[in-house]
Amino acid sequence: MPTAKAIISGRVQGVGFRYWLRGKFKQLGVEGEAWNNGDGTVGVEITSGRVLEVKKLVKLLKQGPPLARVDKVTILKE
Repeated sequence: MPTAKAIISGRVQGVGFRYWLRGKFKQLGVEGEAWNNGDGTVGVEITSGRVLEVKKLVKLLKQGPPLARVDKVTILKE
């Protein structure tokens, strides 16, 4: 059962968002996956990790990598 699922909107495709996010997964010891959606958003599912690290990751989603512009993070399941 996922710990969290989110959709990130803004300029998040073609800017290394998923690659950056995979590095954050590793850095925080969180397991999950990220994918591009057809509507230009990025989907994220966090499948395991301690609560504190998951909260840190959700906070980082709102910033994104340097070339991204995150307009909105929608948490679908927590």
